[in-house]
Amino acid sequence: MSGINSIFNTASTSLVAQRVAMDVTGENIANVNTPGYSRQRAIMETAPVTNSNGFPLGNGVLVKSVQRFYDAVLQKNIADGNSSLQNNQSRLISLQSIEPSFNDVSTDGLGKSIQDFFDSWQALSVNASGAPERQAVLSKAQVMIDNFHQVNQSLRDVQNNANRTLDGITAEITLKAKSIASLNDQINQTELVGASSSELRDQRDYLAQELSKKVGASFTEERNGTLTVRLADGSTLVDGNRYATVYTSPLPLNPPDPNNVTPSNHILVTSIGNPPPDNKPAADSDITGTIGGARNSQGEIGAMLGMRDTAIPDYLQKLDELAYNLANQVNTQHKQGWNLNNTVGDNFFTITSTPNTITIPDTTLLSKGDAVYGQGIPYGTRIASIDSRTQITLTPPLIQSIVSGTTFTFPSGDQRGKATGVSGYSSSDASIGIGLNITSLNEIAAADTNPLNGGSGNNSNAMALAAIKDQQFPFATVGGANSSVISYYNAMVSGIGVDVRAAQNASDQGESYVAQLHNLRESNSGVSLDEEMTNMIKYQKAFEGAAKMMNTAMEMMDTVLGMVR
Repeated sequence: MSGINSIFNTASTSLVAQRVAMDVTGENIANVNTPGYSRQRAIMETAPVTNSNGFPLGNGVLVKSVQRFYDAVLQKNIADGNSSLQNNQSRLISLQSIEPSFNDVSTDGLGKSIQDFFDSWQALSVNASGAPERQAVLSKAQVMIDNFHQVNQSLRDVQNNANRTLDGITAEITLKAKSIASLNDQINQTELVGASSSELRDQRDYLAQELSKKVGASFTEERNGTLTVRLADGSTLVDGNRYATVYTSPLPLNPPDPNNVTPSNHILVTSIGNPPPDNKPAADSDITGTIGGARNSQGEIGAMLGMRDTAIPDYLQKLDELAYNLANQVNTQHKQGWNLNNTVGDNFFTITSTPNTITIPDTTLLSKGDAVYGQGIPYGTRIASIDSRTQITLTPPLIQSIVSGTTFTFPSGDQRGKATGVSGYSSSDASIGIGLNITSLNEIAAADTNPLNGGSGNNSNAMALAAIKDQQFPFATVGGANSSVISYYNAMVSGIGVDVRAAQNASDQGESYVAQLHNLRESNSGVSLDEEMTNMIKYQKAFEGAAKMMNTAMEMMDTVLGMVR
């Protein structure tokens, strides 16, 4: 009887093992299209051997474990790749939304309007007192002004959109952190009782990949199976079943800068908890400068911060300096001429120029009109006024932001002194503040001599104004290099094109890299229906064989019982 019982035992363990294997195979097939799912395999081993009639005989088969096909290194590479890819793609989308504003090929944009404005002065020089020519000067000037305003607004729209997007990104970061913390708890509880948590781990890994698209993060699996998540600056986002809240808080810039969004969304993080403590902007950590990683190169949040705080302000500075220098040069030349009202010319343009009040240690040895030199200070900058013993105002308004601690030199024939500790700086916002100051045709100063004193029909000043287009003067935003307004604008457009192309190339390369990583993951952890169907048939046949063995054992048992009767 013990021999027949051994057959029963062997057959029954085989039935159980093949059924478990078919369950695992069915789970794989069911999840063939589930994102992040890792295929599983039933690992079988021979049951302990016993002696029967002096011979070692097996007792069937046991399912030792259900193995999850998983590569931790590949998971980390995918997370890092997702972070860089999403950063490049988000940056590309923002840059592409800027590019049309500088496209003079399909539309008559800013560059064309600048060219047309100076051409109108050339046309006026042919007939200096002609009303149609004078009207053309005013009309072309207004078109150019409108284009400056439009480009400025388009840049600010992208900047404001990046600022608003931070609200949604931080909310998603917090939501995913909360979900990872919850899965950590479930995985820990499940594995404490010896059960499999493969599906829970897959869900957690998928969330980690999705989180990495939003923000750069490091992931560390602890000994108890939980996943610890840290942000780029080392702040803990998830630890066990506790997590932190990442949120935005509008904090005003100090000092205010028109080239940035005000108020600007800062990124803050709370301490961890379950649930986390309430948001307290005054006490929580401000991670605006670090959450995007080095040079804001990680995740969508890094791209938005980089566009808002670096790329757009840089474009706006260049646009402002172009508007200011163009208006300033035209105004300077226009005031050297005479108009048809027999008076000297007035400013042709109005231009916004916020005073540059600088705090320095001592102004005793300085004088109004002294030249000012220093890193980032354009050639020709002078002291407009001595405001107090420690404050001066510079002119023309500085376009490029000057950081605190910059050293200024005030030579007046010899070295007069140095000033450090910049404060109160605010830049010009010329590209939105530029306007037309001349409204009457008679106010246009085309002559260089009073018409009453032989200046009738004189076109010298109109020719001088037309020539400004090709004149070279220094631009601070390109390191003080000399350039004409047209060349400067063309270089600015070219720079934006280069930025777009660089972002496109980085996005394409990142997409190929991540696709390759996903292909590697699929080959290692993905479900192959052909393989699973083959396994299903194999386990089915083994199950049928075990069932046939069971039937044979029952027939043997019936024979033995019949002999007893």
